[in-house]
Amino acid sequence: MTESRDTELLLRGESANPHGVLGAHPSVMDGVAGVTVRALHQDALSVECILSDGKALQLEPVEDAHGLFTTFIPRATLPLRYRLRFR
Repeated sequence: MTESRDTELLLRGESANPHGVLGAHPSVMDGVAGVTVRALHQDALSVECILSDGKALQLEPVEDAHGLFTTFIPRATLPLRYRLRFR
């Protein structure tokens, strides 16, 4: 199943594996390895990822995916210790 299909199922509430999309996952962006963090909260206006060192990273809303937010953390590795702050 493709990532876009997994996301579609998640947004419809039909995903059998929501954590396959949500949470922290290894990824590569522009040739740089790191971790992508995704969160879903349909009432959220914004989401921050608070790392274990206290650094706060803003998650960006995913276009056409109401309530889904994402950020890429370059050079981060798993396991990643973080919390989410929804507003």
